[in-house]
Amino acid sequence: MKFKVLILLCLIPIMVFAEASQNSKLNVQRADIESYVSANKAKVKSGELPASKFYKELYKKFSKSNIEDKAYQMQLLSSAIDKAKQYESGKITKEEFELFKLKLREDSTAHDNDMKLKQR
Repeated sequence: MKFKVLILLCLIPIMVFAEASQNSKLNVQRADIESYVSANKAKVKSGELPASKFYKELYKKFSKSNIEDKAYQMQLLSSAIDKAKQYESGKITKEEFELFKLKLREDSTAHDNDMKLKQR
């Protein structure tokens, strides 16, 4: 019995360290994504960087991450890539593309709020 307790006591610090390590990795991944967005948002707005390329790079960053809502974000980005390509090829107007992005932000915000509620 004492041996089992001793093993459990030894495992607790390892589990805590593993959890802290995972959180640290997620924070680095989030920071990388946020940094990319901050560095390139103005370039997209000015037309220096095509929106489709911007969304593709974000998609790659999310696909390599362990962020818990990764699948949802990748789904949003996939639709954003498609819509950006439509806009860049002249198949939809700027207004249609802007409306799409607004809806995307609203959906993303609602999803983020849902995720925060689930974490409580």
